[in-house]
Amino acid sequence: MVSDVLEAEEVIKRIRKGHGIIEGDLIEELKQHPDLAAALEGLHVNLRNSVKLLSEELNTKDAHCVLEMVQNANDNFYDPGVQRKLHFHLQPMKLRVDCNEKGFSEANVKAICSIGQSTTPVKGCIGEKGIGFKSCWKFAKTVAISSGPYSFKFDRARIWA
Repeated sequence: MVSDVLEAEEVIKRIRKGHGIIEGDLIEELKQHPDLAAALEGLHVNLRNSVKLLSEELNTKDAHCVLEMVQNANDNFYDPGVQRKLHFHLQPMKLRVDCNEKGFSEANVKAICSIGQSTTPVKGCIGEKGIGFKSCWKFAKTVAISSGPYSFKFDRARIWA
């Protein structure tokens, strides 16, 4: 289990690299291989279109994201004896959701950054498909997550650019 922020940052970097996010020295190296760069861009376009379609078409109700947060809170793991709490803080142009769950594991971070890779055990849980969280893109420009040592965000402008 990841225990500190530096380890968590390394996990995020590995996930980004595994999803084809090219950064740093690899950008210059990729410029030397235009066919590979074009193929990677094609994959990124397909992925962006898939995420957009999932978020806009699959969940037609604006409230679906809120229902998804309740479902995720239900499916989370909690320390023994802890009373489950879920708070919604609505402000102009901002919704903050707090939950007193144990915190994300590395597998949870990988799953939320992916499609169809849920870590939710099917027995006794509601969510299982690994796509529900993407409903937040219907109305959110940026989604920030802070859980345990993990702190990261999804920026629609960068994903759909």
